[in-house]
Amino acid sequence: MRDLVLMPEYEPTDEELCILIHNVASEATYKAMNAKKQLRESIAKQIQVTHKKYQIHLMKKLD
Repeated sequence: MRDLVLMPEYEPTDEELCILIHNVASEATYKAMNAKKQLRESIAKQIQVTHKKYQIHLMKKLD
């Protein structure tokens, strides 16, 4: 009974497999690009925060 649940009713065609692989690759690419964008934004924000802290430090040092 368990084997019946795990086994598909039919074998997918090569075309169906190609479409599935393409869809998975497209989704992975989209997620990677989104993660890269978020990382860039995070780094830019951290640089801005650090730059402001440095400017405040310099202002205090000059006083």
